[in-house]
Amino acid sequence: MVLEELLRARFGLDLKVDLAEPIDPALARVLGRRTHRRFADSEVPDGVLDLLLYAALSAPSKSDFQQVSIIKVKDAAKRAAIARHFPSMPWIAASPAFLVFCGDARRLDRICSLRNHPQPNATSRHS
Repeated sequence: MVLEELLRARFGLDLKVDLAEPIDPALARVLGRRTHRRFADSEVPDGVLDLLLYAALSAPSKSDFQQVSIIKVKDAAKRAAIARHFPSMPWIAASPAFLVFCGDARRLDRICSLRNHPQPNATSRHS
């Protein structure tokens, strides 16, 4: 696929990008990627899931911290209540755990406060 076709398939618009050379094959794969949600019946062990989340929160980012809090919802009734808001996403209720990612710019402030470490880039000021 040429770049314009990849962009039309992805965004549904005729977008133009002025490039003097052909698109890099790796970038073409990213633009052409689609998600297919089919899940195995087996549950990911809590230890593996927790380790993956710890690694995600350790990835390099602005100020070297992830500005997110992650809520792991394992209670079936709570997952079902969330799923009712998204009828086209039945896997929310069917999954053994549903992860909710919440933007959290105050996370670093709380971590620094817990560790008695000054935070020069504080997003909030404590009185």
